[in-house]
Amino acid sequence: AKRIAEEGWGEDRQSPRSFVVTAREQTKGRGTHGRTWICQRGNVFVTIGIKMEDWMNTKIPLTLLPLKIGSLVAENVQKLLDECMPGGDTNKFQSPLVTVKWPNDVLVDERKISGVLIESSSNGWFLIGIGVNLV
Repeated sequence: AKRIAEEGWGEDRQSPRSFVVTAREQTKGRGTHGRTWICQRGNVFVTIGIKMEDWMNTKIPLTLLPLKIGSLVAENVQKLLDECMPGGDTNKFQSPLVTVKWPNDVLVDERKISGVLIESSSNGWFLIGIGVNLV
């Protein structure tokens, strides 16, 4: 993702307005404060690149970007869990509770399932890294 932000994409090195990079596994991931984030295959690893100038044109303050991304991840995790719940008696089965822990963690029943790390590049990009533990 950093290479795309710094060098562009494709043979002619065009600079896109935004991009998404996914990976099958992550061996050199980082969390906040330089913590290691290593996950095995089967989990979700995504980096979204957004031009800073494009984000500045939105109505969401930059300081709330980590919370907004965490909330979007939490909403989608909750939808997935709800869809996976067995049918039938709704009193018997209750979907796990998905919450966001400020500023960038997503919890399922108070256990961390996802993290978000946002970095800015020197040439005008926000790189939004999202990891979701599924296995």
